[in-house]
Amino acid sequence: MKAKLTKSANLFQNDGYGPYGGYDLKLTIGMIVKNEEKTLEDCLTALMPILNALPSELIITDTGSTDRTVEIAEQYATKVLHFEWCDDFAAARNTGLEVARGQWFMFLDGDEIFEDTQEIIDFFNSEEYEQYGYASFVVRNYLNLQGTRYQDFHAQRLFRRFSGMHFDGTIHEHMNRVFSPGKFFECFAHHYGYAFSSEEEKEEKRLRNLTLLQKNLLDNPESQRDLFQLAQEQATYKQFDQSFETAVSGLEIEKKSPNRLFHLGFILFAVKALFCKEDYEAVISFCNEHIPAEAKPELPYLDCFFYQIASADKLNRWEEAVEAGNSYLKIYELYEKNQFQDAVLTLTSFVSINPAAKESVLYLLAKAHLQLRHADDAIQILSLLDLTLPDSITKTTTLYVEFAKQFSDYSVFGDLYQKVLELHSEDKLNAFIAYIEQYVLSKEDKRESILCALAAVNSAHPYSLLCRLRLAQSEDSSNSIQSLLEQFTQLEDSFDPLYSDFLYCGMKETIPLCRLLSRFDSEDFSSIFVYLQNQHIDFPEVSSRYLENAAAESPKEMYWMLYLLERLILKRAEEKQEDECAELLENYAEAAGSYLNLVYRNDQLEEVCDVLPRLHRFMFWIGKAFTAKQSGNASVYLSSLRKALKAYPVMNNPIQILLSRYEAEEEKRRANSDEFAMLAQKMKNQVKLLIEQGHLLEAGQIAQKLAKLMPDDKDIQRFLLQTSVKPATQEMISELMQ
Repeated sequence: MKAKLTKSANLFQNDGYGPYGGYDLKLTIGMIVKNEEKTLEDCLTALMPILNALPSELIITDTGSTDRTVEIAEQYATKVLHFEWCDDFAAARNTGLEVARGQWFMFLDGDEIFEDTQEIIDFFNSEEYEQYGYASFVVRNYLNLQGTRYQDFHAQRLFRRFSGMHFDGTIHEHMNRVFSPGKFFECFAHHYGYAFSSEEEKEEKRLRNLTLLQKNLLDNPESQRDLFQLAQEQATYKQFDQSFETAVSGLEIEKKSPNRLFHLGFILFAVKALFCKEDYEAVISFCNEHIPAEAKPELPYLDCFFYQIASADKLNRWEEAVEAGNSYLKIYELYEKNQFQDAVLTLTSFVSINPAAKESVLYLLAKAHLQLRHADDAIQILSLLDLTLPDSITKTTTLYVEFAKQFSDYSVFGDLYQKVLELHSEDKLNAFIAYIEQYVLSKEDKRESILCALAAVNSAHPYSLLCRLRLAQSEDSSNSIQSLLEQFTQLEDSFDPLYSDFLYCGMKETIPLCRLLSRFDSEDFSSIFVYLQNQHIDFPEVSSRYLENAAAESPKEMYWMLYLLERLILKRAEEKQEDECAELLENYAEAAGSYLNLVYRNDQLEEVCDVLPRLHRFMFWIGKAFTAKQSGNASVYLSSLRKALKAYPVMNNPIQILLSRYEAEEEKRRANSDEFAMLAQKMKNQVKLLIEQGHLLEAGQIAQKLAKLMPDDKDIQRFLLQTSVKPATQEMISELMQ
């Protein structure tokens, strides 16, 4: 059911006698809703501060909800009206407008949720609202349900009431007339209407909107508003061929009846469509044709130049990129100075009115200047880059690297490092360090120049110390190295393997590592070792000298030494240097025992061995193996080696060397035993023959020699009785050994 509009002779005044320009209330908030139960309560709760602070009312028109929408609306609204849906958004809006009692009318949807409404409240509680004919707030249109992608749009949503006021448009409804000037609020409402949970939902909305717009154009094919909205709708749903054709048609029709806003909108959507179609040549040509150099700066041109510089970059047309980038920055500066406070702000969502877009343009502009070898222009643009933006560090550092390469000026790295330090952001600083480290380590011929620039920055940050340490290494300045090592040990933080050069220098200088090692996590020892091995060709020799001369002063230093020994053992095993590998393993076993005695109670180690970390289990069993070997307990030696291998398979090759050596030694012992048995039997046969021949003295002497080697042999005992000779023990043993 529709209500009649109140007629008035005075444009801004009702015929009644209300306190607000002839109206009873200062503000009416009007809404149309359908099946909005998911968002409506949040929407209305966000409006309550306005309704509580101002003489106002809330009128909600339901267009056929089948969920709890009406129930929720009745808890908040001054009035709930019912409208039979007829594919006409304006008609539904007018239903609430016709019964409104406010001097101003504000409208929104049930899925638009204000972040903060204080700016609107202040506008109406002051005299400011008397100076304006309309106002807009920002609608933040989210493009995904996670809220990570969105576009902001200044929406005309508040209007001073006037006689004959009504909405037009079956879709994307609008006020029939708007009176300037306009107020542009910075407050915004979250809107998830274009963040779809399914393709079906997205397609349903697309078909509804396109159907209504195309129906309107059948009735009025030269409606610039409907053509503009159709081009926008087609772009929203990525129908870029159709959007371009619609925009071009709109431009032709607009020539007959000029309209500044629609003219700008058609140009914008044509350029956007061409860019999204990846027709970069056409983007540049279209912009040059429709935006002459002498054209008045207009806000929609901002997006056009944004697409133009991106297209020129794709085509490596650097001069045109510079021209487009400069044009963009001029308009952006005007925007920041509020030079576009008119209806153009409400035309559409502009993709390039945000710091991230500006940063992208600056990046492309700097890149173009670098390609053109414009050193001064490039460094000026680099100075404008905003390092606080997400992902800005990597992109910016890339440009600085390119500048340094182009102009052989590595001092810029110091400038950038200083700027990053001034951000006081560990994340940003770490991103910079990670990038610059990758570059420094890959450019051996430029390394010293880069380090000089970084080390020159007046900072006590650990990375500054690291750069100075590297320079001192290259200059072989022992005094400087000692001083920097001392400064590093005074720091309280823990450090990742990047700072391992301090540890390397400590080992090379053969100083106690206890304090240095306290700055590193033992879990990082593997990464530290790999880093040092990759960065220092002499690290194996430095490690060997350190192991020969160092005396561990703490469990952590003992653990580091054991780790180095482990790496050295594995290397020797790989090189098939078996003797050295076995010797190192024995040294390792002794050191491991000392380490375990510091960490655990020695008398309980075997009982709890199964629950120890794998490496500690290996340490225990390798120590037990060598102890057993020294005492001649072969079975314990072998079983302990196998348990050590099971606990720590990393040491498979070295353990296999020990097992192979034991088997070889055992085989040799067995061979020697068989040879001895044969010789003994031969001598026993000789004794027997001598006895049979009556040579008792000679037979007894041989029997005495055999008795010392085989005291339990029954044949020899019998020979001794038969010969009755007293042995000269020491002499016989000596002779037999010979």
